[in-house]
Amino acid sequence: MVISRKSNMKLSLPGNINLYKSYNKIYFDYEKKYNEYCYVLDDEVKLINGYVIRKINKLNNTSNYSAAFSLEDIKLPLYVRNRKDGDRIEVLNLNGSKKIKDILIDEKIDVLQRDNYPVLVDSEGKVIWLPGIKKSKYDKSKEKKYDIILEYVKEEEDETK
Repeated sequence: MVISRKSNMKLSLPGNINLYKSYNKIYFDYEKKYNEYCYVLDDEVKLINGYVIRKINKLNNTSNYSAAFSLEDIKLPLYVRNRKDGDRIEVLNLNGSKKIKDILIDEKIDVLQRDNYPVLVDSEGKVIWLPGIKKSKYDKSKEKKYDIILEYVKEEEDETK
């Protein structure tokens, strides 16, 4: 398993212990299910991965760690949740949509983190942002006509504390 060419593998051991190979890392872990979560995004949401998604007043950059949206395109309230089977995002500058599962694999997100990775959706369930990874076609940061600006930062980088 350790020297296998496969990027991700799981080996079940006695005592409900699993051995995971995820890219170039090896983990031992007890059998467990991922925690489903869904938070309403008012001004700020603290996530279990140590990051914060918060509203800000000024768009400082156009990286995948910030996003700006127009209320003409999305419906409030916004929610931060983990991915669900079949989730798709209409990626910015790409015709059509792409499965979130495939994006997380392409970006080499650790197999143990994929099910808990944050996904931003509007009240209609439309995926509008994969913080830190991909923006949807609803991002307006380059067009400069937006109503809501969000950023995704490590909690210790949060300067409001």
